[in-house]
Amino acid sequence: MTRVLMTSFPDFVPYTEILSNTDYNQEFILTYFDYPFIAKEVKSSMGQGVYKIENLNDFKAYCALTDTLYIQEYLPIDRDMRIIFIGDQVVSSYWRIAAKDNFKNNVAQGDKSPMIRSPSSDSYCLTNCHLPWYQPCRV
Repeated sequence: MTRVLMTSFPDFVPYTEILSNTDYNQEFILTYFDYPFIAKEVKSSMGQGVYKIENLNDFKAYCALTDTLYIQEYLPIDRDMRIIFIGDQVVSSYWRIAAKDNFKNNVAQGDKSPMIRSPSSDSYCLTNCHLPWYQPCRV
């Protein structure tokens, strides 16, 4: 899914590299990513297999777990917005707010956002979804 989003919406995806786990590619990652950065296990979901890499020891431990380096820039945010469209109609939206001391804005990982329609996020979406820079992924 990340590669599809990178191709379709390159300006709206954090800088990401998906590479085979070789010594050369490990050095590449360390050259082009500043700490902290995010490392993921391939085919994981619900916030599982997602690591915040803060130093070389963290990175070496991650590399020992996987054949594929799936690395993204770290976004220092405590929330994000989930927007659900059917066609061009916003049918729901809500903020996903990270649990205290957790870098994941993920309901399965303890975020504190209620799974209800949020008028403030609906308003934000409806105000911005027609701007040229705002191109959400529609399903």
